Amino acid sequence: MPFAKYVIAIAASLLLLASSSCRKGGCQVFQTVPFQYIASYTQYGSLSVPGGYAETEQGGVSGLIIVHTANGIRAYDRRSTVNPEQGCRVNVEEGGQTAIDPCSQARYVLTNGAPASVAECPLREYSVSYQQNGVLISN
Repeated sequence: MPFAKYVIAIAASLLLLASSSCRKGGCQVFQTVPFQYIASYTQYGSLSVPGGYAETEQGGVSGLIIVHTANGIRAYDRRSTVNPEQGCRVNVEEGGQTAIDPCSQARYVLTNGAPASVAECPLREYSVSYQQNGVLISN
């Protein structure tokens, strides 16, 4: 019987830990705004090759970071997930591999949007559809 109590205690601890991540109600830390944004390869030439990226003021809640990874193009909202009510906009760091929130110093990995430091939640990712001369980003 002691083993069963031990397993239940571990399971309860893990459940509590999982439910407390991103204390503001999971990782949906700010509202979704419906949008569609076309990023053309003419406008953002760097997106045509892996490793290229673009930052925009349009789209999403706080603009977009669009990254051409080894697995295709990904798009993230620029709104930081750390204290999102402050409205801090993350910026791509030199080299294009990470983005930083200038308010909290949180860093995010741009190949998947995952937090690298400080933040608990990843950047919000949006759908990307390939078009003839670019990509359509939407939610």
